[in-house]
Amino acid sequence: MARENTRLRYLLLFSASLWSGVATISSADEANTPYAFLAPSQLASAKQQLQQHTAKPQMRLAYRQLLAQADRVLKITNPCVTQKRSLPPSGSKHDYLSLSAYWWPDPSKAEGLPRIRRDGQVNPAS
Repeated sequence: MARENTRLRYLLLFSASLWSGVATISSADEANTPYAFLAPSQLASAKQQLQQHTAKPQMRLAYRQLLAQADRVLKITNPCVTQKRSLPPSGSKHDYLSLSAYWWPDPSKAEGLPRIRRDGQVNPAS
């Protein structure tokens, strides 16, 4: 029941922002990062309309589409740290390795070790 209520909240938020005209949608610096600014009273109104079957056809359609999308996403399994493609130097898939962003392989050494610090330059391999 709690899962259904949470899903309903997200669905209402999305459908209200897309179809009911009660939201202002703007984009961040990246075009694929939309933000929706919604008033709680407008969300409550959209929820009530959907529950009482008085919502506009566009809102009902958006709601059904959102339910279908949410159902598909819920079937995706969570990623696991052991599902990595390459192993860290220890050879154990349970270990985590993170390269320091400002440390680079030493180009004058065959193995690149010890690493050298290049302050302000981010190593793209990190």
